[in-house]
Amino acid sequence: MPKFRTESDFDVVESLKALGVQRGFDDDADFGGIANQRMAINSLVHKLVTIEADEKGVTVAASSAFKLVPICGMMCG
Repeated sequence: MPKFRTESDFDVVESLKALGVQRGFDDDADFGGIANQRMAINSLVHKLVTIEADEKGVTVAASSAFKLVPICGMMCG
């Protein structure tokens, strides 16, 4: 079996918007349960941390992270 290792990441905001997910990314976003001010998602990155294959097998790890910004921060500058 050939050995290899790869990493990649994807900003999935545009993909989610194309699928009709809009509310978290605009001024209608409601994150009141986790923030004291009006916030919206600025970026949402899915990172395929590693795919590693060797003689012992295959290991895969991934993570996702999002960045909230004040709504005025998106619209005002």
